[in-house]
Amino acid sequence: MIDDLKRLKELLDAGDITDEEFNDLKQRVLAGEKLVISDGTEEADAVAEAISEEPVVYKSVALTKQPKKKNVIVPVVISVVVIIGLIGAFFGIGKSQERSRSQLVNQVGTAVKLDNPDELLELFDQKSQKQAWSLVGSQALILIWKNEANNPRVIFDSASKNDSDLKYVYAGNYGVHLRHKKVMFFFDRYYLSAKPTKETFSLRDSDSKVRLTQDSMFTTPIMYNTKSKKVKQQVRTKMKITDVKKSGVFPNVNIFDLYDKAGNKYDSEVVLNMWR
Repeated sequence: MIDDLKRLKELLDAGDITDEEFNDLKQRVLAGEKLVISDGTEEADAVAEAISEEPVVYKSVALTKQPKKKNVIVPVVISVVVIIGLIGAFFGIGKSQERSRSQLVNQVGTAVKLDNPDELLELFDQKSQKQAWSLVGSQALILIWKNEANNPRVIFDSASKNDSDLKYVYAGNYGVHLRHKKVMFFFDRYYLSAKPTKETFSLRDSDSKVRLTQDSMFTTPIMYNTKSKKVKQQVRTKMKITDVKKSGVFPNVNIFDLYDKAGNKYDSEVVLNMWR
């Protein structure tokens, strides 16, 4: 650029360009255009015009813009940042879903100690949580395990140390199992799973319903000891037998009353075999 400005000054001093042309050409050079000077012949002027993107000729002077160098560093940096962000998000999500066996043991102990059936039920898989009377069953487990609240490892002593489908038999051979799976290929997640009991209730009609017997030897201790309004509501709620058949019953020992479409009780003290 400095050389081009010197050459323009020489042309001005030689009288080849006017002051106005000098100022105009100088601004173009400062803007990044390349100065091309011919020797005044037609052939040289033709070359000067040919190499100019937008040729502007003043006597023997032509200009062409210098090609800008592409900046490859910025795209590379952006790509690296994006990749690092995706890797970080991947491991962040994986770590948030990770749960070791010892963590599960401690979380079970905390739920039992706090007498929190909702918290205990959250340690089961989604399918188990959707089983009929799952919250009542969770409360029943708390009553069974309350003496081990300060040492929850005892609850898991009967489970194998293997990593898959471990039978969890401490609760009187209930159908509750310790499970393990890989989350996002790398992360371990331990959880509880309840094997549902198959419904065996007789149907009076398609809208027949079933409810836990309110004063049975199994329901009464739960109603008396629980602090959970949700558990009490679940105990009192009538469920359609057809819905119970779809979800299965959370493993527990309970006695039921059956009601027809009109709300009349047509069978009572029906025991569903939930033992494993």
